[in-house]
This record gives sequence, C-alpha cells and structure tokens, in this order.
Amino acid sequence: MRQDVKDHVMDRHQEKYLAALAADLETMPPEVVLGRVARFLRHDLRKILSEPDWRDLPWHVDHRCSGCDYLGYKWSTEEDAAAAIPTPPARAQQAQSAYCWTMAKDLDHPSRVAGLTEGARGKLLEGGITNVQSLSAASAGNIVFESHQTLRAKRTVLVARGLTLVNTLPAAIPDRAGTSAVLPSFSDIRVNISADFDVGSGLTFAFGYNISYGVPNAQMLAMAERLPIATAPC
Repeated sequence: MRQDVKDHVMDRHQEKYLAALAADLETMPPEVVLGRVARFLRHDLRKILSEPDWRDLPWHVDHRCSGCDYLGYKWSTEEDAAAAIPTPPARAQQAQSAYCWTMAKDLDHPSRVAGLTEGARGKLLEGGITNVQSLSAASAGNIVFESHQTLRAKRTVLVARGLTLVNTLPAAIPDRAGTSAVLPSFSDIRVNISADFDVGSGLTFAFGYNISYGVPNAQMLAMAERLPIATAPC
C-alpha cells in the first residue's frame, strides 16, 4: 500500500494488501501465554473478586508500582513549592487510605524496605516479622534470614534500612555490607553478559555470556618452576 501511495496509484486492492499483511505476520504458539492467562482467569481473578475489600488481599509495594495510579506517592517536593509549581490538592484521610503507599506507611508494611521481595517478605511473616519495626530489631543472625536467598544475601542491608526508616536517619552504607552470601569475598573471574530483545516477536530474548578466570596459585607455581633459584653467599 505504501508503494501504491508513493506511485500515486488511485485504485486500492484490498485483497492484495491483506495478502501482504498475512505474509508479514508471524504466528505465536498459544501455549506461550495461554497457561498464565488460564491461571489468572481460573484462580487469581476469582480470588480477587471474592474479596469485598482489596486491602485484605496480599499486596506488596516496590519499584514496580511507580507507574500505578493507585500508588499515592507524593512526587512533588519542597523545591516545587518554593518554585510555585502547582501540586495536586491534599487528599482527605479517608481517601488517602485507598492508596498503597500511604497504607504501607500507616501499617509500617515491611515492603517499604527497598530490596525486599514478595517471597522474602512472606518468609519474614512466617518468622513473626510483620513490620519494619520488627525487622529493624532483628539481629543479622536470626534464623529467619536462612529461609530465603534474598534474606541470606541482604540480611545486614535489610536490617540497616529498617533502622533508617524507623529512626528517620539519613541513608548510609551499613557496616559489613560489602560482601554477599551469593559470591565469595574475592574471585579472579570476569563475567560478561549480553541480552538482546527480539522486537519483532516481543517475547524472545537471546542471552550471551563470556567467562574468563585465572587460578593465581597455579600461575605462581608455574613461574616458580621457570625461574632459577637465587642463592646468596653466607
């Protein structure tokens, strides 16, 4: 059709255009998405509709909520007010409770701690840690931190962030937070990872990696074998 417009062709051939469109279309296997769609319709949607108040449903506030209209975060700052930039009117207390950010603050919800995932929060609830206050009071050696990979790797950081929220402290790097339970303190290894997204299908990713590593002890041993042994007179 673009070519016809470019060539100033006045007649339109719908069958020709539809055939060209069919040739360009790529079919997607339905099983790629039907499983998740079926689960949503059979389980998730029914569970949501059966609950009169959404506040009683499991919920979690994190960075994924930044584009949601029901987050309720106050994006305007004091600098905006000083510059006379108009801001939305203040909400009533009852209207505020309908927003996740405000409700999380009122309930001291543990999801306020940055880096805490839904799965990790569930393990904290099972261990009796139900809010930011109890998280900040937990020791890094608490057995609940052994129940989830995120908790094991970030136990020191999560507790420190909880203390920052509870005591309204400035952000800081917690002590002994430079290591992780995932990686050793030192390793002579370099990992390069690439991820390419297929814009055409909208579903396919291609991952590539390259790993280069060395064994320092073996290299030092090989050098020692090549070098002559120096002797000094007594």
